[in-house]
Amino acid sequence: MYPASLKIGLRNHIRTVCTTPHCADSFVIYLSSPTRSDGASLLWDADNNGEYDETEVYTIREFLRDIQDCLARQVVVLVDQNYSGLLADSLKRSKRHANVLMFTSGQSHQMSRVGEFTHHWANYHHGHSCLSQTFKDSLDVIRFSTSRYEDNSNGTLKYNLFGAPCDAVPPYSSYELKSLYMGCQYVPTRLWLSRPGTQVDPPPRLLTGRRRR
Repeated sequence: MYPASLKIGLRNHIRTVCTTPHCADSFVIYLSSPTRSDGASLLWDADNNGEYDETEVYTIREFLRDIQDCLARQVVVLVDQNYSGLLADSLKRSKRHANVLMFTSGQSHQMSRVGEFTHHWANYHHGHSCLSQTFKDSLDVIRFSTSRYEDNSNGTLKYNLFGAPCDAVPPYSSYELKSLYMGCQYVPTRLWLSRPGTQVDPPPRLLTGRRRR
C-alpha cells in the first residue's frame, strides 16, 4: 500500500464514525506517534526513505476537520506525544467541536516522557469516574510534563470513558456498564427514524487519492 492510501483510510474511518448516526456514543481516539514541532503527527514512513511528505503527515488542521460536528454524544481524544498541547490550543479556538473532550500528556512546548500518560489512562478504573476526575488524578502521577484538559462542552458532558453517566445514584454495577454502555449496543428502529437532521454544515466528504490542480 502507498502512504496516501494509509492516511486516507485512517481519515475516512474517523469521518465515517463521526457522520453516521448512532454509530458511536462515546468515540475515543488515542494519538501517540512522533511529531513535528508544529504538533503534526508523523504516520508511516511507508516508502522507507527516512523522510516524510504530505501523505505521511497528519496535521492538526486535518484531524480537527475530521472530527468536527461529530454525531457521537462525546468525542474523547487522548494525546500522548510531543507538543500535544498545540492540538489543545487549536481545539480551544474552535466553535465546531462542542462535544470534544481532549486530554494531552503535556503543554504546547513539552515533550512526552516514558509513557506515563498512557499508563495512567489505560490502567485507571473508569467505571464510576467522570473524565474530569480521571484527569485530576493523572496530575499526581505524571511527573515529567504537565497534562492538559480541554473541554469544549463547557462542562455539560458528565460521562465516563464508556459514555455512561458518572454521577448516577446508585452507581452502575459492572454488569450494567458492560450490558448498557460497553461494546456494541442494540438501537431500536424507532430511534433510527426519530433522530432529527443535523443543523450544521454538510459533513465532510470521504477522501480520495485525487489532488486538486
